[in-house]
Amino acid sequence: MFPNTLRHTVEMDFISYLDELAEMIGCKPDVWRLLLTDPKLGLRVLCGPCVPSQFRLQGPGHWPGAREAILTVMDRVRYPLQTRRLPPGLPKTIERLREFFYPSKTWIVSLYLTIIGLLFWIIVN
Repeated sequence: MFPNTLRHTVEMDFISYLDELAEMIGCKPDVWRLLLTDPKLGLRVLCGPCVPSQFRLQGPGHWPGAREAILTVMDRVRYPLQTRRLPPGLPKTIERLREFFYPSKTWIVSLYLTIIGLLFWIIVN
């Protein structure tokens, strides 16, 4: 991923580094357990942005407010970026679409699953 030169000796993938440290400490979130027990939170941890609150869900130093912080992170990111308000009375569909496509990863996963489904349908028929 990074060039092998003397200048790039300390560069590493941030997410894998955090996961490795969290695994050592014992606070790495178990995504499969989250998907089974709390699907909404599990999807946000799996497909959403990596936030420090993910490592406060379980293990030493767990925080009861971590779930709410993870579920509302996109609202807190989007709020200061709204330079103009949408007029009241718009259909709820627009807000639902915004919530569904909140990070680009969710859109990419949705597109990928749609393509896989179409390929499967073409092969079967």
